[in-house]
Amino acid sequence: MGGPTLHREHRDHALRELFSTVPGISLTRLGIRTPPMARELPADLKLVETAVEEADLLLEDEAGTIWVIEFESGGGDAARLIRHYVAACQRHPDRRVELALVWVRARRPARVRPLRTQRASVAAHQTFLPSLDGRAALERLRARAPGSLSGDDAVELALAPLMDHGPRRAWDVLAELGPLAAALPPAWGPAVVGVMGALGYDALEPEERPRLLEVLGRMPFGQTLFADLRREGEKWGALRKAREDVLEAFAARFEAVPTAVRSAVEGTEDLDVLSHWLRAVIRAQTAADAERIVMEGIAAR
Repeated sequence: MGGPTLHREHRDHALRELFSTVPGISLTRLGIRTPPMARELPADLKLVETAVEEADLLLEDEAGTIWVIEFESGGGDAARLIRHYVAACQRHPDRRVELALVWVRARRPARVRPLRTQRASVAAHQTFLPSLDGRAALERLRARAPGSLSGDDAVELALAPLMDHGPRRAWDVLAELGPLAAALPPAWGPAVVGVMGALGYDALEPEERPRLLEVLGRMPFGQTLFADLRREGEKWGALRKAREDVLEAFAARFEAVPTAVRSAVEGTEDLDVLSHWLRAVIRAQTAADAERIVMEGIAAR
């Protein structure tokens, strides 16, 4: 079927917009007791000399704990999730670090097990959206006076379509949420509706997704939002790929990537500059030549 599409970058961007825009969000309504989150941290995590991966969210709560929060729609790659947790611990060695998994499609099993690989085990906080009582969530939200929604109300509203509503489909729940979304503070609305769409899209089967986007397009903030999300997601997806290309080319030709080069590449948001650096790395005779070209480019900006 035709129609617009959303990619992982849209989902990641929507989640970060929600947690950076709406104050006072905790994970308590999702079944994970946390203090309110105080600030969003950069989610790019250095794993090894030549690899950087991004967690879905990296947040600091009001008590100073660092939270690695991952939204999983598939079976979950335990090795990747543990890598992200370990990298966050290494970045913040003097802080308590917790890992929270929000399962978008899976129901809660009889026994929630730690994440395990052959080399490591992590006892993550885990919640399963399809097992949460969506009907009770809607009743709580309807009972709130217009204009009095809290940060926790906002995150519950954003994720309510993925909760258990019996036989009702996600787009029917979304249609009911329209008036509640319209009552959100204007600064919050696009972020909340963005998460509704991006995670709902991620959780549905391909043949169901056009119907979901059709309903979202009729909601407050919907049409403008999804045009913006597509543009933003495409931009960041292209930047991520261009940065990876430069770093991989440097590592393939000269083995180690100097810290200054990595910082310059990861901090650059100009695709033309990254394309120039990629060509320079491929053509350079030595690692020093390639590093000089990158650093000269930074100095000239």
